[in-house]
Amino acid sequence: MANLDLFVEVLANVELAPDSWDQSNWFTGPSLCLDVEKLPEQYQNQDSFYMAGDELEGMIGLKHTCETAACIAGWACLLSGAKSRWCAGSDGEKNVFLEADNRHMFYKNEVRDVSLLACELLEIYSPCDDEDRDLFHGHNDKDDVYSIGAGIFLDGDVDQLYILVEERVLEIEADRAKFRASLKKDTKAEISA
Repeated sequence: MANLDLFVEVLANVELAPDSWDQSNWFTGPSLCLDVEKLPEQYQNQDSFYMAGDELEGMIGLKHTCETAACIAGWACLLSGAKSRWCAGSDGEKNVFLEADNRHMFYKNEVRDVSLLACELLEIYSPCDDEDRDLFHGHNDKDDVYSIGAGIFLDGDVDQLYILVEERVLEIEADRAKFRASLKKDTKAEISA
């Protein structure tokens, strides 16, 4: 049975942040420039290497030049706990430049192909052999993704898919509103203390 819940989660997140969806790339991330001295020691003397996205967190000197985006397959992986993979190269001096590996991610400490991992996570054997019906094809627009996805997950019932995604979007927005309200309440309590 295909993982409809994950597919709906992916579409809901795309609906909430359309700029984070780029169907033409498995994953794109910001180009990064780091001071080599800020890297963990094991990377400092290497000309090129790969790094997991979570290894970059907290490093001082991180400079973003663009935003992160992913296709349907990429978001299925990221929302399931996969970590971005970065290709790094040195300028031979004090800077290291990192680019997102748009074909592979780390999942459970293994390097995995994004499309194959997404098929596994979505519990589909193949996005489709026919290019025009391929869920992960780079030319798909949102209507294509809904139509193809409904065919895979809901026996073609596109209306039901739109309803499920809309319900999930409303749940996420409600959760975000509760979170923001709790932050305001905590801030007011700290100010009055």
